[in-house]
Amino acid sequence: MVSFSRVSSVCLGISALAGSLYVLDSTGVVTIGPPSHGSLRGVRRLQAQQGMLGMQQGQQGMQQGMQQGMQQGMQQGMQQGQNLGNQVANTGSEFGNTLTDRGSQLMNHGTGYANRGYEASSRLASWSPSDFLNIVPSQLKALIIGLQVAFAILYYCTVVSNYPYWNGPTPMSCKLQQEPAPCAMCQNSPTNCCLSWVCPQARAAHTFDKTGTIEYWCGLLAMFLCPFCTLCYANACTDLNPKLGGEPANFISSALCTWCCSCCVIAQDAESLDAATGVRTELCGVSGGHQQGQFGGPMAMGPPGMYQQQTMQQRQW
Repeated sequence: MVSFSRVSSVCLGISALAGSLYVLDSTGVVTIGPPSHGSLRGVRRLQAQQGMLGMQQGQQGMQQGMQQGMQQGMQQGMQQGQNLGNQVANTGSEFGNTLTDRGSQLMNHGTGYANRGYEASSRLASWSPSDFLNIVPSQLKALIIGLQVAFAILYYCTVVSNYPYWNGPTPMSCKLQQEPAPCAMCQNSPTNCCLSWVCPQARAAHTFDKTGTIEYWCGLLAMFLCPFCTLCYANACTDLNPKLGGEPANFISSALCTWCCSCCVIAQDAESLDAATGVRTELCGVSGGHQQGQFGGPMAMGPPGMYQQQTMQQRQW
């Protein structure tokens, strides 16, 4: 009887000990057996440690990835920037070369134009009024001179012989003489312009004769032989300009005007003579009646030698 009670006590003690161990093992206070078969709390602790370790490894990996990404990005950016800079430099070099070539071409063109201008100015400086005959074939030069001589004779018979002599300037002739020869061309009649350009010898000799400067045939011959010297002498060394209402011409300015535009000088003097005499020169005649001169009296139909004293008064005027 005593044995059975002891056995029961022992069994109860063993059962209580086993239950306590089980409770302690389930709460994680005491671990019984291997870890894989341990308590739930130990497993969770292990998982938490593994999670923390994984998080640390993830942070390290992220830092390494960021560093590697930044380094690779900087290297790629520098490479791309260098490539872009090389492209820009190459483009700028090509553009600069193009501009240099274009500038060289323009400079060559400018040099060519300058040379042409220099040649043209040289030709213009060496040009004389008689050079226009160079464009006419040599076979026609003699014919042109013959036609001009025949026209000069016809012009004398139809115009010069019927034209009155000068007897003093008028306000209109003074106004024409005060203007430059090329500007006075705008106020000339078509007949005087045509005669001055087509047959200047006859028209100039007409003016010389009716102002008492040079007799018609002598002036005509001189204009055929040396037109420049004859015209320059008449305007600079005689009283032709004062008779028509102008100022005595300076030799240098007269030479320049005669050399550059002799036809303009002839036309200006012709129109001034028409304004002074009050008649109009035609191709084959004279139109207009006699008018009063500036100092009174009719226009003189004879040589102007008797009016020399009046001429001196007109110069002072």
